[in-house]
Amino acid sequence: MIKYSAIIVTISSAALYALGLMFYQGYLNEFGIEESLFPLSFDRTLFHGFIASTNMGGKAIGLYLLAAEGVVLTAAIGATLLKLARQKFHTRTNLNRSTDTKGICASEEKREDDFLTFSYKMFLFAIGVVVVFFGFIFVLNFASASGREVAQKFKENVKSGDRTKVSIQLRDSNDVIIASPIVCNQFQCSYFDGESSLIINLSDIKNIIR
Repeated sequence: MIKYSAIIVTISSAALYALGLMFYQGYLNEFGIEESLFPLSFDRTLFHGFIASTNMGGKAIGLYLLAAEGVVLTAAIGATLLKLARQKFHTRTNLNRSTDTKGICASEEKREDDFLTFSYKMFLFAIGVVVVFFGFIFVLNFASASGREVAQKFKENVKSGDRTKVSIQLRDSNDVIIASPIVCNQFQCSYFDGESSLIINLSDIKNIIR
């Protein structure tokens, strides 16, 4: 188990990173903000991935169960079809087999069985990869939807007054903008004033009253 720990950690980190990225994109898209304007660091993306996994835990579990059932069902169908094909193949081979070539036919039959077994395993592997791939796509969509839900809750709190607002005074204007900060970086901040989203460069801000 220890020798696989690095692989498990790597896969888990990649999954959390993908979930976090989709969660963050869904969150900003709800405000109409381009994600590339406020890129996240790797650790912050993993943190958002953890939030996304907790917010959509029930949905993700249900989806993975459906994906697992799909794998089992597809494997059962594939096994049945291959079994029927092998039975038909062996019946046809036995009809054409003569008594003095039994040894050669037995060797050929073994090679054919090995090939069919290999084909069967590759078929199941391909089906499993496809199911897991589409399952992961659906999970990422759930992560994005989870981010949008959090953003919608943010908007509702701003409109109801449950979210802290700040007063922003710009350098070239006497107007004061009252809004709640969404996300910031070292160059700019985004705000929501209850109706629309604003992106303001920090260099354009004269004063912020909290």
